[in-house]
Amino acid sequence: MSKSLFCKFRLDKYFIIMKRKVFLSIISVFYISKLLASSKISSKVDSKKITVFWDASSFVDNKNLNLELEFLDAYLNEVYDAEVKLVVFSNEVLNFDFYPIINGDSSSLIKYLKNIVYDGDSVIPIEHINGWADQYLIFTNGLSLNESDYSTFDAQIIAINSSDNVSSKVLHNFAFKKLGYYFDLRKIGVKNIVQDIISDKIIFTIYEPIPKSQDEFLISGFCYSYETGDVIQNFEIFQNGKLQNFTINNQGMFETTVRLGDTLTFNSLGKNQKKLVVPDKELQYVYLTEQVENLDEVLLSSRKSSKSNLQKITAYGKVSEESVGYAIETIDRDDISDSARTLGEMISGKFSGVQLFDSQNLGKVIVRNNRNIPTFSKGDNKFKAYTSIYPLFVVDGIPLKRSTPDKTVDYSFINPDDVKSITVLKGLAATNRYGTQGSAGVFLIETKSKNKVYIKEKTRRNYTRELSIFSGDLSIIDIKTSTKYVDRLMHKNINTSYQNYLKYKDEFKEDPRYFLNSSEFFHKNKKYGIAKRILSNILVYHKDQLSVLRVAAFIFRKRNNHSEALKIYERILKLSPYESQNYLDFAKALGNANKNKEAITLFQKILDGSANLEIDFSNLRPQIVYAYKKLLNKRNGSWDTSSIPKNYLNAAYQKLRLEIEWTSYDDRFRLNIVSPNKKLLYWDHTEELGYDEIQNNLKYGVLSKVININPQQLGEYYFGIESKDSPFTSKESFAFVTIYKNYGSPNETKKQKLIPLSSNNNIFFLKTTLAVD
Repeated sequence: MSKSLFCKFRLDKYFIIMKRKVFLSIISVFYISKLLASSKISSKVDSKKITVFWDASSFVDNKNLNLELEFLDAYLNEVYDAEVKLVVFSNEVLNFDFYPIINGDSSSLIKYLKNIVYDGDSVIPIEHINGWADQYLIFTNGLSLNESDYSTFDAQIIAINSSDNVSSKVLHNFAFKKLGYYFDLRKIGVKNIVQDIISDKIIFTIYEPIPKSQDEFLISGFCYSYETGDVIQNFEIFQNGKLQNFTINNQGMFETTVRLGDTLTFNSLGKNQKKLVVPDKELQYVYLTEQVENLDEVLLSSRKSSKSNLQKITAYGKVSEESVGYAIETIDRDDISDSARTLGEMISGKFSGVQLFDSQNLGKVIVRNNRNIPTFSKGDNKFKAYTSIYPLFVVDGIPLKRSTPDKTVDYSFINPDDVKSITVLKGLAATNRYGTQGSAGVFLIETKSKNKVYIKEKTRRNYTRELSIFSGDLSIIDIKTSTKYVDRLMHKNINTSYQNYLKYKDEFKEDPRYFLNSSEFFHKNKKYGIAKRILSNILVYHKDQLSVLRVAAFIFRKRNNHSEALKIYERILKLSPYESQNYLDFAKALGNANKNKEAITLFQKILDGSANLEIDFSNLRPQIVYAYKKLLNKRNGSWDTSSIPKNYLNAAYQKLRLEIEWTSYDDRFRLNIVSPNKKLLYWDHTEELGYDEIQNNLKYGVLSKVININPQQLGEYYFGIESKDSPFTSKESFAFVTIYKNYGSPNETKKQKLIPLSSNNNIFFLKTTLAVD
């Protein structure tokens, strides 16, 4: 072999060897990189399906968005590969979409969330809890959550908050009961939170004692002295005859673990024993009466009885002084100094335990030893000291607005020269007529003019009555919404109008009319979803104002948004459980929302009185029976009616029926009806002609009236409202009228109108024609 050939052979062999080495190096690098990548992936959380519930309601409009986005981005980067289902919600689902997270990249998801608009109430969309997700991330402050809702979820929950206004207990327990976590991003660094979740290092304790079994739950309440209204701190609780351990805080609230149906016995030195069967999980109020010692047998000498014929004024009117059974203090004109020129000067030094801070205005007067009931503030996660420390004033049977720590009511409009007597009621026995409104004491003021009106009108009956031929204008007036706020929204582009609404929302959110009027504007422009969302803000910013809540419920009903109306009526009943009207409204709302089983149960409880044993439903019974029959009239073969009395299964038919509801006990108006032959009938809801019925409405908690019209003629019937002057009528005072034709039959029709009562007017708002069937 020549030298040149040998060199060429050696060179070729060298290149082959080098190629093999390079190839092996490349292969090695490839496998090493794959191994490293595999190692990196194995350090991440396994690929999973995550549902993100993003609260876009007004409840969280002050949250720290950047913190929440920082957490979400960091967490998904650690998860690395996942499929995320984003559900954005307020009062309903605003949007949902799927976002693939590849190599920890969540940029498209984060970009979308930066542009979310926050508006409306908050309702978790449970229809998106369907077994798909391995984990739920809930971004909310918990103010609209119920702890019991956790049972709907089928996987681990991680609850995230960054708002100052938060219900930490609800979020904590909500997540804990699904083996998850709750984090407040204001208090813990994002990096630490993510690492703790990934490493599963966190061990939580629940905010309440863990029940020993699924049947047990925590019950809370207060124990009071029946006579004085003072909170009792020293007492014992026996559960089914066995001494029970319980906790009590410095405000007197006790907590103990019980089962439904347990018998709790409360004992305290010098008090009569009180037994309570646990009815539900609501806050309980227990009243213990003083023990009365029986005297040993003694010889009594006979003495002529000297019974007093004096009468006392009580919450239920005048009764015999001897039958009262508790202390009442009353002054009349003979006790009042002629020099007294104000109510404050009239009562100064006249009543024991009454502390007067301003003789010119009674808005700041305090009745000592009153019965102030602590109330739970869900947002603050603690009990407020009292409902109000200021007493209730009732003038001629009409309760007035009560002062609060934030706002003093001016009672100077009451004419001192017209006052006949003033009575102070203290303690539960005297104030239970007024419920929690009378918890700080009650001043009953009787005027001279009231007696004159009552004597003059006491023989009149407050029913519809027929007058002479009507000769006025029967033009139907279109009731227009106030334009105070609407003018700020209006734009030729409806989307710009909504941006204008959002722009002014923070400035005007304390005025409920901003939401009422804005919602009406968008509804008229057929933006029904926006209109519903705007109106739902009433449950965010005005959730404790009964009259405002009722207006919102009327509007939702008129628009057939029955689920939203149901939520409001549930809130009203929770706020005021001692008014019979609220039980009827809630039962009807359940039926309208097709929760028929729950509606039937509540109707039955109302009819047998077990819905609330402290309420007399008799005044509303005709309405209750009609509404119950109407609900049962839509039954089908799947309904179980075996336990329902047969008389309720018969339809309640009326050719022409009118139902009128109003927002407050202070509303005053007259309902006018003109028949086809121009005869005028009317029903009066004023002191002048309707005093007796107004008193009954206050006594029984009624805010509605039903008039069944048996028409003698076919033709056009006109319906009108004449609002009356009242110093207490607010800008949120409305009447809601429903006119039924062929009520209770398959061809039933109805018309509804919402009429403002805040200004004097006399309008005909609706007409209906009765023709031959």
